[in-house]
Amino acid sequence: MQTMYSTDRVRERLAPDRSLGLIIDVQERLLPVMHESERLLDKLTMLMKGMAILGVPFCISEQYPRGLGPTVDRVSDAAPGLTAMEKTEFSCMANEALRSRLLEDETRTLIVAGIEGHVCVQQTVLDAMREGISVYVCADAVSSRNRVDAEYAFAQMRQHGASIGTVEAVLFELCGISGTEQFKALSKLVK
Repeated sequence: MQTMYSTDRVRERLAPDRSLGLIIDVQERLLPVMHESERLLDKLTMLMKGMAILGVPFCISEQYPRGLGPTVDRVSDAAPGLTAMEKTEFSCMANEALRSRLLEDETRTLIVAGIEGHVCVQQTVLDAMREGISVYVCADAVSSRNRVDAEYAFAQMRQHGASIGTVEAVLFELCGISGTEQFKALSKLVK
């Protein structure tokens, strides 16, 4: 017997012109204490470089940089000319400047990565969805100090409607077709 699924439960395909990346709080005093911080940094920079190849705009937040330091160099270097937006609120949606940026184009899907998964990432994702924004969380580019905190955050975000996947899945879905110069650049990036 064939099962029919409702198409209203399937998110729209990611597209560069309808997506916005958000890198949350990858800062000097936070990153070193994150679970698998080097792997996390590798995935974050891969995501950012891939979005740049595909022409996907993105923004970066910083949580209280006077206390937690600036965005780490590898992340800043992957976004030349982009200035991080400061906040003290945990949710980026609770900060007026970031909220305005994230709501500029209501048809966008928000592609989220950063730290900490169970605090700033989760609160931002849930608040964005409350605003009607579709959200895709790159699980391999999100971390917390303790792995279990991030795992429960992913479950919570998925339960409330966020798509959870990986950096590579996001980049190739955004690319959509092989054989192009963008595809070739992405293929080199993920190796």
